Formats: sequence, structure tokens, C-alpha cells
Amino acid sequence: MKETLQMTFSTTGGKNRIMSVANPRAGLTPSIVNTAADMIINANPFDVNIGALVELLRTRRVSVVSQSIISPPAA
Repeated sequence: MKETLQMTFSTTGGKNRIMSVANPRAGLTPSIVNTAADMIINANPFDVNIGALVELLRTRRVSVVSQSIISPPAA
């Protein structure tokens, strides 16, 4: 199963931007996530054409299970 942490930020341009982090560690708390989001916002490390990140709107852990239905033929 693949897991991703998705953090949704609002921007100065009035849009939202989603940041996805693969394989987040277990035991993340709201305090840890908020501290990380504040560091990202204050560092402003991205050149985002819809404005700078200003606020964390939501965070969710997404788990994906994939299952092949048709496999490629053996060589």
C-alpha cells in the first residue's frame, strides 16, 4: 500500500495548492503537521504562479492499494 500526506494551502492569489509527500512517517500529530506547514510557508521555497502559500487549509493521509487486472504478456 502506498501512502501520501497531502497538505492543501491557500495562496495570496486566492487559489489552493496541494503539496504531496510520499511515505509520511507514522504518528504524525496536528502539532507536527502545523509546525512543518509554518516552516514551508515562512521559507516560501516555491515559485508558484498563483501566489505565495499563506495558510494550511487541510491535511490528509491518503492510502492507495493498486491491483493489476490485466498484466502485460511475458516476454
